[in-house]
Amino acid sequence: MACLLANLATNSEDQASLQGMMFVACQKLPSAEANTELLCHLTRALANFAIYKINLSYLINYVVDIIRYGLKSSTVPVQAQSMRLLLSLLVASPARMASLLISEGGTTFFTQLGQLNGLMDAVQTSLANDAPAIAKPL
Repeated sequence: MACLLANLATNSEDQASLQGMMFVACQKLPSAEANTELLCHLTRALANFAIYKINLSYLINYVVDIIRYGLKSSTVPVQAQSMRLLLSLLVASPARMASLLISEGGTTFFTQLGQLNGLMDAVQTSLANDAPAIAKPL
């Protein structure tokens, strides 16, 4: 059922009708900690829900649980889905998420962020547009 929910959560047209299921998925995180497969599907569902603006204000309320049960999980796919979720929330609400991440799990978040394959290369490439290594005198 959680796998189906995660797949359904990708559909932009059904977000309003799926919010009740999103609420349940958020509430199930603590009880899913011992079941790796369930936790993986729940975090994937929530990461998919986080793509849509309609869900952001609700999901931000569960950042502490997402960090505790997802980001700090010993299972790599659960960590990766949690990072997707947290990054979506960070982009949508930078100030609030930065505050939550710093107070609730900044070390884990930033450590895993630095370990994401290709991320630092992409960031450096993007920054090079505004901060080139070689420039003409101003």
